[in-house]
Amino acid sequence: MKKNYLIYLLVGILLLSVIVLNACSQKSDLPATKGSDTESPVVSAKDAANDPWRSFVKPSKEELKKKLTPMQYKVTQEGGSR
Repeated sequence: MKKNYLIYLLVGILLLSVIVLNACSQKSDLPATKGSDTESPVVSAKDAANDPWRSFVKPSKEELKKKLTPMQYKVTQEGGSR
């Protein structure tokens, strides 16, 4: 009985691994962008209204240092973890 359980467990793990690897290897569903990656995208007012992140302007370092604690600034802006 234990032998069958182990076989089913191993087959299940193998199947799950195949599914995960297949999902990771598929191409992205995101649409291709026009032009090169270095071009700045032109944002219409309609696009900005529909997607507020397109019109987001990151605050300056000085503003962020005023608003955030030293730990928050280190983690969010410098990639620190402690």
